[in-house]
Amino acid sequence: MKSVFIILSFLVGYCPCEVQSKELGVLYFNRTFGHVHVKPENFSSSLTTLACAHPITVLEAPKEHIQNDWFFVKVGDVKGYIHHEFLSERRVDCLQDRFPKFFNALNLDLGELYYWGRLFDHFAEGESKAK
Repeated sequence: MKSVFIILSFLVGYCPCEVQSKELGVLYFNRTFGHVHVKPENFSSSLTTLACAHPITVLEAPKEHIQNDWFFVKVGDVKGYIHHEFLSERRVDCLQDRFPKFFNALNLDLGELYYWGRLFDHFAEGESKAK
């Protein structure tokens, strides 16, 4: 009887429910392809692949995961992290919008979208500091 009480008290204290995060607003993905990451790190695993201009709900980050350059986001049912450089307040003009026939002719499959997204995650824009 005592073991049943211990098990029940453990189960009552354990809730597999996830904590609801407050929605802060909607931003748009501004790169051709990219990823929602498991952790706020460029090399962390990918949860899902995104395409340009995809709307993204920004959530209040869990306190133990607050990072200055990363947003905690929700895309569909997936919650993860995106670097702030990849988000903008306005919907951007995308390659897919400007050249739809060209883009559709590429006929990219899911694996190719994944690898192009990983490339864009690590692609640096701007002037080189090398001399």
